[in-house]
Amino acid sequence: MTNSSTNKRFFVGLEGLRGLAACMVLIFHATWTHSLQDVSIVQNSWLFVDLFFVLSGFVIANRYIGNMQTSEDKIAYGISRFFRIYPLHFFYLALFILLHFVVLKLSASGMVSGKLTETNEPFWTQLFANIFLLHSTGITPNNAFNLPSWSISAEAVAYFFFFIVSALGLTNKYRPLLWAALGLTFGGILFSVSKVDALDSSYQFGAIRAIFGFSLGVSMRGLAEHLLDSQLVKSHSNKFKAAQYLGLLLVLWILHVGAAGNPITFLAPFIFAFFITSLAIQETSALNTVLTSKPFRFLGVVSYGVYLIHLLIIIVLKNVVDILGLVQGEDGLNDVVSPLVGNAMVVIVLVSSLIGAWIINQIIEKPFIKLGKKLSKKLPDEAQQAAQA
Repeated sequence: MTNSSTNKRFFVGLEGLRGLAACMVLIFHATWTHSLQDVSIVQNSWLFVDLFFVLSGFVIANRYIGNMQTSEDKIAYGISRFFRIYPLHFFYLALFILLHFVVLKLSASGMVSGKLTETNEPFWTQLFANIFLLHSTGITPNNAFNLPSWSISAEAVAYFFFFIVSALGLTNKYRPLLWAALGLTFGGILFSVSKVDALDSSYQFGAIRAIFGFSLGVSMRGLAEHLLDSQLVKSHSNKFKAAQYLGLLLVLWILHVGAAGNPITFLAPFIFAFFITSLAIQETSALNTVLTSKPFRFLGVVSYGVYLIHLLIIIVLKNVVDILGLVQGEDGLNDVVSPLVGNAMVVIVLVSSLIGAWIINQIIEKPFIKLGKKLSKKLPDEAQQAAQA
């Protein structure tokens, strides 16, 4: 389940968890009538975005803590992160721009009833914010294009924050405490500026929200480093497995009670951090067996694509319904009254997103990730240069 390197081990189960979370966000965005619509865990699945932030912090720390010593290491980090998130973001942004004008054209001709999204922001302001991944920093109060991409902007800010803090070069002994303190600090800032909306902040304070969860993830990876493959875990295997089930119960609990606007949602990043860490330090468990199975491995591979493509498919489906006149009313898919029809639409969106994400993974995502790795490997090594000198 992991490679032999403790510093760069790969946690397959965590990728499966990411894929499951992406699918739950997809179902959350299916706002029409269907059988899962009133289930609290589905209604509060917006919290899975915070799982993404915590998980990213954990994974980035796992990959780069202790491996950003030279200027070449830091450049390689920037190249790797850019090619990991930006090409796919830009691809879907281009599709949304195209769809924006198509929908406006069809709306003007009377074929569809509305526009792409409800926003009063100037088109070029929105475009600028999206191109430069700034739409989680308060520049715009909403997004005219791919709504979920605000969290990609927030994650990009967290990547930069990680770079800045890592440049401080603090010792491994104090690094987990530093990141825990940063997480608590940014969590406190977020609560103070957005307590009305609780954790449900996106375009205005999304970057702060991301750093909050991301920092907790980095901190917990530092703690996990002392437990991975340790005799303590091996000697108390059942207790650490029990911790995973406790973490799962806590996740289900916060998803049950964590409605938007409820301050209790601020516990979600801490719960996710605990659950992720428990999965990482004890991989020989039933939960990890499920999360590392082939279906979940596939979900992990396409998770980023599913997250970015699903709203596009929902919008296209909505406009197809409008054109064909299958649903009467001004709210399009929201006017679906039959759960059976609604369930079929959820399946259509889910299957289409999985297939579309896999295709895009093969032709765009994977090639650009490989390109980033290739460019990083071509960087000269400072240590080798010093030895040659």
